[in-house]
Amino acid sequence: MSGLAQPVSATGAEADRNANLRRLEGCPRPHIFQHEAARSATGGPSQWRCSRCGGVVGGKEQFWYQSGLFDARREAGGR
Repeated sequence: MSGLAQPVSATGAEADRNANLRRLEGCPRPHIFQHEAARSATGGPSQWRCSRCGGVVGGKEQFWYQSGLFDARREAGGR
């Protein structure tokens, strides 16, 4: 043993988060989030899936993303 830290393998949850982040970052944008009602019906937290990349975000993240788009369009003179 060399005494150097061995690389830690990602757990299943970490691997899922990393894959989701790669999907979101690789999206052609803008994201088009759709509410996942089935998840909410089971009592889990509200989730939103982008129909372009398949990435998933929570309700708060979706709200702030949409708010940012709205503000940017307003500043650009768009709708």
